Amino acid sequence: MGTMLGLKAVVAAIVGGIGSLPGAALGGVLVGLAETVWSAAFGIEWRDTAVLSLLVVFLIFRPAGLLGAAETPSPRDRAP
Repeated sequence: MGTMLGLKAVVAAIVGGIGSLPGAALGGVLVGLAETVWSAAFGIEWRDTAVLSLLVVFLIFRPAGLLGAAETPSPRDRAP
């Protein structure tokens, strides 16, 4: 019964940035806002689609999340 609730929590953590507590809170607010706006515009039966679409968009364009640190290559990874 809690599968979708758990998935929404993971989406909030990914949107905010993994490892960032303020990012997770911001991600939770954004997930709630996306559900509310989507439900008002398109009907409540499609609100889970909004959350999963938000996840896809963030994984494509901003995989580190909003407040997550971008990965920097280590000196060993650079070619001489």
